[in-house]
Amino acid sequence: GLITPTTDPQTAAAQLVKKNATYGGMGSTDYIQFRKGMAIDAEAIAKEAYLGAGCVKVSTDIPSFKTPDGGSCENADVCEYKNPVGTKAMIKVRCVTASNSGSTQVTIDKKTIDDFSSDCGVVCGILITR
Repeated sequence: GLITPTTDPQTAAAQLVKKNATYGGMGSTDYIQFRKGMAIDAEAIAKEAYLGAGCVKVSTDIPSFKTPDGGSCENADVCEYKNPVGTKAMIKVRCVTASNSGSTQVTIDKKTIDDFSSDCGVVCGILITR
């Protein structure tokens, strides 16, 4: 299910999480143009999708994306595009029912997203990828 009703990465990611959070599943967007300062805020998306804090995480393998403090976007709450030159990337989302052990992982395109809160019924991973 490709969805690209918007060119705003935050809105596109939120729509995918809301669509897949209830029963689990995955989806992706077409390529979206990222400009410097555009970010995906997983905590805001979790609230919008009625999921608990720490139940949505964002990761990427694209070096131009960093956390607001300049760290790696690996299982992050917020991931921001820092390069002054724009780029195109896809947003992929996968939601799964959390395991009772609190060690739930979500794998998207061989990239594992984890470090979710242990009190989540459903967890969603967001991957920014090319």
